[in-house]
Amino acid sequence: MVNKNSINSSFFYLLSLILLIGIFSLVLVFNRDLYERITYEDRFVEYLGFAFLLIAGLFLISSGVFGYFKKVRKVGVNILLLFIGFVFLIAAFEEISWGQRVLGFDTPDKLLEINQQDEFNFHNIDKKFFDRVVDRSNILFVFFVAIMILLKRDFIWGIRLPDTYLTLAFAIIPFYHQYNQVVLDFYHLLYIPLILFFLRAVMLKKRKELAASLLAIITSLLLIWLHTKYNYHFPDHNNSANEVKETLFSITCAYYAYVIWTESSKMLKGEEKSVKGV
Repeated sequence: MVNKNSINSSFFYLLSLILLIGIFSLVLVFNRDLYERITYEDRFVEYLGFAFLLIAGLFLISSGVFGYFKKVRKVGVNILLLFIGFVFLIAAFEEISWGQRVLGFDTPDKLLEINQQDEFNFHNIDKKFFDRVVDRSNILFVFFVAIMILLKRDFIWGIRLPDTYLTLAFAIIPFYHQYNQVVLDFYHLLYIPLILFFLRAVMLKKRKELAASLLAIITSLLLIWLHTKYNYHFPDHNNSANEVKETLFSITCAYYAYVIWTESSKMLKGEEKSVKGV
């Protein structure tokens, strides 16, 4: 069963994420210049994303290492955690072009020819592709976890799954989008799990989950309205919404990685006698 303290923490995290989205939205509407400054390359938002990707990677690697040596979970699962952790570390340094602008080294000529932003990184070779991979992966992850929650599964392969509140947090992130006009897109499929969580909360009479799911739906709709109405407030560099969205995603991943790490610590201390697996 999911610990009540963990549930309360996830609920508080969801509220904090929505508050953070609200702050970014207020800055966009009332202080466009500030929004542009903090979302530009090598500014506050990008380094915030770097920091939380790094934190997520370190938590996952720690979970995999301790799990491997202490024989918590199967070997393959711990190796998977290690692998995903290193992917997050690579993503973190990719975000800041491996410190290129801080250290001041030039982009190699061969990479310069194919990199869309002339930087020392690989994700800008085809930024649109990598952005979509992150978005699509997030959406598929939400659907998978939603199914597990409906099936009342808290773990998979000895890894703690996100609870309802953390899943709602992942679900609203893709709605932070620079809209030219409202058209159906892949991420609008997220209304399926959002509505399912709402209906589930109504049927089970879970007031906190009902409030959380309703708040998530309202947040998504407000983002669509706000970003359409104030589309002209987005900076000319046309990447600010993606930068904010990536940072919101990295913060949420860091929190979930912390949840996994905390659960691993409990297992190591023998506080969890058995773990449900798939």
